[in-house]
Formats: sequence, C-alpha cells, structure tokens
Amino acid sequence: MSAAMEIPLVPVIAVKSTSGISKSGLDFERFAEHVYGTPKILGWWPDLMEDAAAALAAAGDDVPSLTVASQLFETAAEGKSAVDCQMILENVVPALQLSAEGKVEEELHALGAKKLDFKAFAQLLCKICPKEN
Repeated sequence: MSAAMEIPLVPVIAVKSTSGISKSGLDFERFAEHVYGTPKILGWWPDLMEDAAAALAAAGDDVPSLTVASQLFETAAEGKSAVDCQMILENVVPALQLSAEGKVEEELHALGAKKLDFKAFAQLLCKICPKEN
C-alpha cells in the first residue's frame, strides 16, 4: 500500500477499502493488476483517476497538476470519499489562493448540498481556476 501512496490515486480510502489484499500477499504483479486493471479486475487508475486526469490535462496550465489536485482533494475530504462545498471553501479555495467570490461562488452555489467524488472535483477545478492569458 505504501507504493500506492506514491501514485496519485484518490480517494485513498477507496483504494484501501477495495484492495482486499493483505500486505504480505502483494507482489509487484498483483500491485500492477490492481492499479491498471485486468480483464477481471477494474483497476484503481481507470476506476478512480482516468477521467479526472484527462480533464485536468485538457485544461493545461490553468489548473493544478493531477498530483496537487489529488492532495487538495485528500486534505479537503479528511479521510472521506467525497467533498462538499464547505470543505472546498475552507480548504481548496485558500490553498489555490482563489477569491471565494465571482465564478467560485457561482459554481459552489450551483452545487448546493451535492458531494463530489474526485472526478467531479477535478471538473470543478477546471471551472473555477483562472484562465491565464
């Protein structure tokens, strides 16, 4: 599991809870199968990260890197598998040095009480991070 901590896989709680692998029974091959998947195992990367990574990559330099976005999500989620507007407002907005007004306020208001998984969180970052010209 310590190797999994080096790969941006979030939420970490989901990786831990879905692994079903004892620490002593995990060789590199089994680790790779669980990260990337096989015909019988849905890997953590395609399940938890692929769409979020694609959204962040498409936004280019306008958004935080996948690693930074993962860290922001984990900090805001406080061990849970989703974040809400309050968590984003208290943790993510200040960390990104964004103003809580304008488009950030509009996007968070539109979310209401909805909880965001990492994919939705990455999509939100693509909306609220400033476009640099």
